[in-house]
Amino acid sequence: MRKYLVLTSILALAACGGGSGGHHGSIGNETTPGDITTPTDTLTAEQRAAAIASNQKLTDMESFIVIGGSNPTVNPNTRSGATKQSDGGIRYDLSDVTFKTASFLMSTGSDTRGTISFGTENGEINKIHIVDDILDSSLDRMSDSDKTNEFLGTYTIEEDGELESGQLQARYTSVAKENGLGLKYADFAILEWGEPGEFDTTYYMVGGYEAKEIKTADISNDMAFTGVAEGVVMVGNFDDDDASTHNVSAVSSLTFNGQNKTSTLQANFSDWYDVTATMDSNGNLASLKFSNGDKEGFYNDGSRTFKWDGQDEYTAKASQGGQDGEHTIVRDGFVEYYGDGKNPAEAVGVIKYGDSEINTGTRKESMTFDMGFGAKRD
Repeated sequence: MRKYLVLTSILALAACGGGSGGHHGSIGNETTPGDITTPTDTLTAEQRAAAIASNQKLTDMESFIVIGGSNPTVNPNTRSGATKQSDGGIRYDLSDVTFKTASFLMSTGSDTRGTISFGTENGEINKIHIVDDILDSSLDRMSDSDKTNEFLGTYTIEEDGELESGQLQARYTSVAKENGLGLKYADFAILEWGEPGEFDTTYYMVGGYEAKEIKTADISNDMAFTGVAEGVVMVGNFDDDDASTHNVSAVSSLTFNGQNKTSTLQANFSDWYDVTATMDSNGNLASLKFSNGDKEGFYNDGSRTFKWDGQDEYTAKASQGGQDGEHTIVRDGFVEYYGDGKNPAEAVGVIKYGDSEINTGTRKESMTFDMGFGAKRD
């Protein structure tokens, strides 16, 4: 499979533990959201219980939610496979959730975001779909008990009028679940994929039930959230023999200003920059700053500084498109809030910044930073 299929610039992450190394332990306390009723569907109690148990191996998100109805009954958070049904509610399951990534590779000049979604059968996740501007894939969940978070299938790509197809394998890892965040309406996850047995492409991806998403314009109170942030820094192009990557992780804090509707994320990585990201009133990345680059133990690979132009304090530049070797800058990110009514309980988001001409101490080359985060309200 040709390497241009990669949608982010962090290919070598798999060689550094596939993006799952360095995860924090459990933080926060799990709460039980309200306003959910057991779905009206044709599943038997046994099928529903089996679906919930199987889906829990992938994500802590609710297997089903129902909006509305005149007879709210059992909250599926009990995971009991209850048979009571709602009256007139609208049912959603995990196949209705769309996850999104940050922008693609700088070299593509594309600001399109990739999308990932599940397929379900009898309420149980059995497929995963990966779509971008040239790729379309549908993968089946592997039945091996040791690979319940892996999927195998085929891809098709179209570029310059030419079609190519082949086999693809993907691995879904919920970072929120691994860290015990207890997110029920959304998820922050890593998706690794490539040719069978080669997970050489990595996404940070977030998403949730659209029916439970709360737009920033509808939030009026100041709020604070605590969670986890994970990311990877890469110097050099993904297909360079000397490309180098570094995984970073931290407890993160997110604050929301109810007056101006802006969000501020803070992630202080122990051996890299402190990262501060501000999102505008639509939830999209407005500014991104890197600070405290003079901290003790700041990472380097022996030949590169892993700093933006060697600076200890650095403000991300605006996006700048470029193709065929031209200077390219990508700056992208967003935050989404989820909960009941207009009362957010969860937040997830992704951020990406990359510059194709950074002075790393030896020469000018590409450097990128990709991260995702998930949080629960304090």
